[in-house]
Amino acid sequence: MTRLGWQGRAHATSPLKQLISLRAVPGLIVPRPADANEVVECWRVIMKLSHQPAALILTRQALPTLDRSKYAPASGTENGAYVLADAKR
Repeated sequence: MTRLGWQGRAHATSPLKQLISLRAVPGLIVPRPADANEVVECWRVIMKLSHQPAALILTRQALPTLDRSKYAPASGTENGAYVLADAKR
C-alpha cells in the first residue's frame, strides 16, 4: 500500500502526479471515490474483477458522506461516471 498525503514529504512526487501516472498504466482500473457510498460501490466493482488490476484511491481528509436522498445513488459509479445532481440555473 502506498500512502500519499496532500502535505507529503518535500521530496515526494505530488499526489496528483502519482494519480496521473497510475491512470496512464494500460489496463489498470483507478477509481477515486468522492464519499463513503462511492467507496462501497467501487469496492463491489473491484471485487468482480478477475483478470484486471485495480488501485482504489482514497483520501485521509474528512469528507462528508453525501445524502443520497438528495443526490443520485452511488450505484452509478459502476459506469465510471454519473450525474450527481442537475445544475441549477
